[in-house]
Amino acid sequence: GSIIHFTTGGKGYGYGTRVPAVWFSPGSTQLHATPGSNSNGNEWQNTVENLALNVDHEVEMKVVGTTSIVSVNGEIKHTMTVGTRSQLLNVKVYIGDPWFSAANAIISDVSFSPAS
Repeated sequence: GSIIHFTTGGKGYGYGTRVPAVWFSPGSTQLHATPGSNSNGNEWQNTVENLALNVDHEVEMKVVGTTSIVSVNGEIKHTMTVGTRSQLLNVKVYIGDPWFSAANAIISDVSFSPAS
């Protein structure tokens, strides 16, 4: 289910449609994260472990240069190299989104920090 989705519009696969977007993989609580890049708007990474149910987790996704990092509770769970990511304007944020079923999850303390 959809957890959070940053997009310039729509659910497509071009750059800007998932910058980032995070879901639970179907039938699990593994994270499916899509940072997107100019060359591949649907580049994705999955965590291997299921998140425990009914437990708070701190999830962080960040892109530093061309490296996308997903951490859970301060521990890096997945890294990957992504292509160039141009700055975007008018990005919308959905908690859940209108294109996929919402995740059965509670989120709080959401923050976004643009690259400096």
